[in-house]
Amino acid sequence: MARKLYECMRKEAAAVKIQKNMRRHKARESYLQLQAAAITLQTGLRAMSARKEFRFRKETKATVHIQV
Repeated sequence: MARKLYECMRKEAAAVKIQKNMRRHKARESYLQLQAAAITLQTGLRAMSARKEFRFRKETKATVHIQV
């Protein structure tokens, strides 16, 4: 009887360990996907800002050139 109880406890412990690792894997996967999405958005916004800044400087340079 003790052997059956021990076997049952061992199986439960193994199941808990598998569930823990699976949940950890899913959580990490989800976090990495969220991180990649955030980086993509930040890259796009920075590029948009840089293009706007470049366009502004180009226009300012042209107006200074015209005024001279």
